[in-house]
Amino acid sequence: MESSTPVVVPEFGQSPQEPVTLSLWLVDEGSEVIAGESVAELLLDGVIFDLEASANGRLARISSQPRERVHSGQTIAWIDEIAAEG
Repeated sequence: MESSTPVVVPEFGQSPQEPVTLSLWLVDEGSEVIAGESVAELLLDGVIFDLEASANGRLARISSQPRERVHSGQTIAWIDEIAAEG
């Protein structure tokens, strides 16, 4: 059985309402990821921040593309968690 975990843009500094730019995806949709692994880069005021996977599984359903402006709390993809067998 699979469950899904959202990939959510974190809150940054003093202005949580200020949008950030999704710079690029570091992994492709459908790729396996490990919790804590960097999956994307976000750009704010000329500084790049890594966005880490919050679960083990497969990166799925990417809903935001590079160069898009995204906001804190916005879901930009999902990780399909794969239950361990046995």
